[in-house]
Formats: sequence, structure tokens, C-alpha cells
Amino acid sequence: AIGKLALKTRLGFYKKQEYLRIADMLNQFDFKRLAVHGRSRTDRYSDYANWSMLGSFARVVRHPVVASGDVIDLESYEFRRLLAPQIKQIHIGRGALRNPLVFHEIKLRQKVGFDIRHFVESLKCFYMLNLMYFSRSTSAIDVIRDLMVEYSSGPCKMDAVWTEISYQLAAWVAKENLDEK
Repeated sequence: AIGKLALKTRLGFYKKQEYLRIADMLNQFDFKRLAVHGRSRTDRYSDYANWSMLGSFARVVRHPVVASGDVIDLESYEFRRLLAPQIKQIHIGRGALRNPLVFHEIKLRQKVGFDIRHFVESLKCFYMLNLMYFSRSTSAIDVIRDLMVEYSSGPCKMDAVWTEISYQLAAWVAKENLDEK
């Protein structure tokens, strides 16, 4: 039977190889789908998502799997589809913050030029949404700063771009704070 609930999980908590034990446990229940990230909790963003293991996970569970991890553009999307053809749906999370045009690229099936202005506009939107949630600018900018630190230290290094983005975003936040007063 197909359940009405979806579950989000990772391949493991301590290590990705825990996925077989997790799959056995999840097969005891009825889920509409499983959203699975290709890293363990302890991996954080220090390693690449393991799409081969995601494909193996999809083979051993009886539920449809929506996979995620490291999809940032058309090339990475197509590469991961080759690594795990069993995966029929892909979730794109932080990759859309890094490349807001990723969905457009996938839909068009062609590379779209990266424009730093689009990315800064996306971060501004993210900032405003966080500002509404946190109700003060310092928390919202901290979230963006943490996000940028995670990306620049992870497998997707973009140091020069991050420096430029930091300057543009800091100038915008300063202007927004002045406009509020």
C-alpha cells in the first residue's frame, strides 16, 4: 500500500554505509515517497553526496525515492542521473542558492551563463525571507554568512566569487539598514 506521508532522511547518521539498515527499517512502513540526501549527518558538506549509494538505496526500498545532493547545474544534474538511473526525481536545495538558474538550465537542457547579479538578487531575497522569520537583520545576515562559509569551504569552492558577493551583499544590507531608520 502507498502511504500518505513522505519521510526525509540521509543515507546515514554516522556514515553513509548505514543506508541498508535504514532501508530495512523504512520498508516496514508505507510511505508515499522518501526524500534521501546523499550524505550522512556527520559528513555535513565536507564530502560529495554519494549518488551510487543513493541508487543502491532506491533499489532496496519499496518506496519512490527523491534524491538530493550536489546538483548545482545541468552538468551535475546529468552526471548524477547517470550515476543513479533508478532515481526518478531529484530535489535541488542549496544548489539553487549557488546557481539560481539551475532549474532553467535543466528545463532548457542547456548551460545558461552565470551572472553574479542574479545570484546577489537571490541572496537578497533569501535575506528578506530570513529577516521576516528572524525579525532582525543580524540573524538573517548570519544565516547567509554561515551558508557562504559552508559553500566556500566545501567541495564547491568559489572564493573569488564569494568575495565579490560578500561586498555586494554587505553594501546592500547596509543600505537597507539605513533606509529603515
